[in-house]
Parts: sequence; structure tokens; C-alpha cells
Amino acid sequence: MSLSTVRSKMKTMIEAVTGIGTVNDYKRYTHDWATYKDLFQKSNKLNTWEIQRNTVTSDPYGGSGGREDRTHDFIIRGFYAVSDDLASEKTFHDLVDLVINAFRNKPDLDGIANIVNFPITANFVEAMFGGVLCHVAEIQLSVSERNLF
Repeated sequence: MSLSTVRSKMKTMIEAVTGIGTVNDYKRYTHDWATYKDLFQKSNKLNTWEIQRNTVTSDPYGGSGGREDRTHDFIIRGFYAVSDDLASEKTFHDLVDLVINAFRNKPDLDGIANIVNFPITANFVEAMFGGVLCHVAEIQLSVSERNLF
């Protein structure tokens, strides 16, 4: 397998969650307001998710005809605009639970790789994102893949 395949599968799994906004398979940046709206807003609401790899560990076994086990430590980061009138905190926490459930229910990522850290954890804060007060979650997830050579 490859990092590209793992990222793609993770993105597809997050996009399948009902209520999820935009999903990027890497950390996105922009300084242009029009681009910001295209990248991070869906239906005029800031609701965006990104997948960022923080570390990778490679553990090779044998020489020619051997294998390598590679563990990728990811943070899935979600941003959701705060709206007290709409109880956005409850909605966002429900979305985070649905994202976690998506990975818990497919621990082999449909045969692509294996999730290696259970429980999956999430941290919550509020922060400004492009001038918008947001609920922010960071879901930590480690994925292991095996490469044969």
C-alpha cells in the first residue's frame, strides 16, 4: 500500500459521514478570501475537515523478499462555525462521534491498512478560523500498513 492510498481511503470514509462539510486529505492554507470560501465553506457555513500526518515510523524486516511495516500517526482536524442559537456544539460533537465511528466500524480501512491505536481519541477547543469562531476537534488516529518487497 502507499500513503496516498491510505489518505484517499480516509478522506472517502470521512466524506461519507452525513453532515460533513468539505474534506481535504492534507492541511490546506490560503490568504485569499474567495479561495478560503471555496476550500472551507459548504452552504455558506464553515464546516471543514483535514487529514494531517504528524509522524511516520518504518520497521523493516529482512532483505530482498522482505517486508516493511509502516505506522502513520494522523490528526483528523474538524472546524465547525459556532452558532449558539443552533446549538452548534452539540451538532459538532455528534459529527465527531460519527467520524470516530466510521473508523471504529472499519478498522482495516476496507482492507487497505489497519488502525493500530484504540481507543481513538479526540480533543476539543474553540478557536478563530479565518475570522470565524469555530468548534475545533483533533482526532488522533494511527494507521499501519505492510509493504512487501
